[in-house]
Amino acid sequence: MSHPKVVLLALGVAMVLRGATDPRQVIVNHYDQLVPTILQAQRTAADPADPHGIRVGEFRDTFNCRQQESVYVLAYLYTEARSVHYHDAGLLRRVFSSLDYLCRAQGRNGGYNEYAKQGGWVGVALPDGGNATRKDGKSSVVGFTLYCVGRSIVVLKDEPAFQQALAERIDHDGDGQATITRREAYQYLVGEKGDDGRLGGIAYLHGNGRGHAPNQDTGALAALQALDAAYAALSGKRALDDAHLAAFRDNVLFGKTSDLFPQSHTWFSDQGMVLEHGHGGLGYDGNYSILMLRTLGAYATYAHDEVAKAFIHRFMDGLQYYFVLDDAWPKGAHQEFRTARRSPGPGGIPLFVAGVNQGCHDALKALYAAGLRKLVVDPAPFFPGGGHLFQLESSEGVDLLLNWQEPMPTDYVFPANRAATFSYADLQANLNVVKTGPGPETVTWSAHNYDGGTVSYTYEPPGK
Repeated sequence: MSHPKVVLLALGVAMVLRGATDPRQVIVNHYDQLVPTILQAQRTAADPADPHGIRVGEFRDTFNCRQQESVYVLAYLYTEARSVHYHDAGLLRRVFSSLDYLCRAQGRNGGYNEYAKQGGWVGVALPDGGNATRKDGKSSVVGFTLYCVGRSIVVLKDEPAFQQALAERIDHDGDGQATITRREAYQYLVGEKGDDGRLGGIAYLHGNGRGHAPNQDTGALAALQALDAAYAALSGKRALDDAHLAAFRDNVLFGKTSDLFPQSHTWFSDQGMVLEHGHGGLGYDGNYSILMLRTLGAYATYAHDEVAKAFIHRFMDGLQYYFVLDDAWPKGAHQEFRTARRSPGPGGIPLFVAGVNQGCHDALKALYAAGLRKLVVDPAPFFPGGGHLFQLESSEGVDLLLNWQEPMPTDYVFPANRAATFSYADLQANLNVVKTGPGPETVTWSAHNYDGGTVSYTYEPPGK
């Protein structure tokens, strides 16, 4: 088992970039191939039970509220010259159908509800009763969806075809009459409270959109910034100010209350690690730690927030103990705790997360360099599949491509790959790591099990 210096990995990636294989093209190719699968799930034909076509643009599946997140991928590919879908008018129409649907689908209080019997967004079973039939909704994960909605609008804002379409009139309330411009409808979707009492996305995230877990609230933080930027792209003015965003950030990350956010949860320990909030290992075993890095990094990148970047650094100071760099693995490294190494999807090695955040910590530089070197050899292990095909994970590569950086040289070595023994503990978060010998096979990761006792896991090399 080899433990190469990461600086050599960075040099290896640089050599690949000078060759014929561009990792950016690899990522774009993946999303190009994903488009038919995404569009197949989108309702575009007239439905006899839906005479006004208010469900056009809905993603029909168990998690259709969440699958709207794929609109970010579609919007990006329309603007990306490397894509076979570059300036594809048909693809842009499908983006509009999805965003138009979200305008129509809101209930009286926003209507965002992934638990609704119809599979997602409340309020779409119109038109007979009009707005009076719209139901109250609640969603703890809507921040992920609204993040992708807001970023889609920002990505498209300078496209002439997008600007032209914003002046068109659409039916935003299911009465069969196209009475509002698309620009006005989108401002309503992402912005503050509407005249009829329904909530736009920004207002929604202050209340029902808050979650019951740290990944959901960091998602709401990223979404709030994205929606504010989208509102500015549509209206020429911001809906929020920096002080408002900072108050929300401090509420989520540090539990600070304010007049704007009088209630809070404590999601993180004094060391920045994730506290238990449901069952043992959630945040580490469940790869939620990577999801939080992804949403925090997105917020920090687009809001240019140095406080959030410093928090990411503190978080990685602890999380670095949960990684092993191993060139024998298809991803070059793995997060090691219980099932994290064996779980499907991209969570085990956050290539896209590391790429956006690599400037925040040397450990992220190392993960990015190791991952890119493997990506150009075999991209398949890095991309999501199954039920999350359309969801937030699909947009991670878009953020990476929009903020592309080459690997930053570093001689950093993960603690698990160092010869020295160590012990790391965050008692508040019920996490403990112990290394008793020179090799990573002597590292044991432990965490409190919500059902009782302690669960431990020791590194196993590839093939076991």
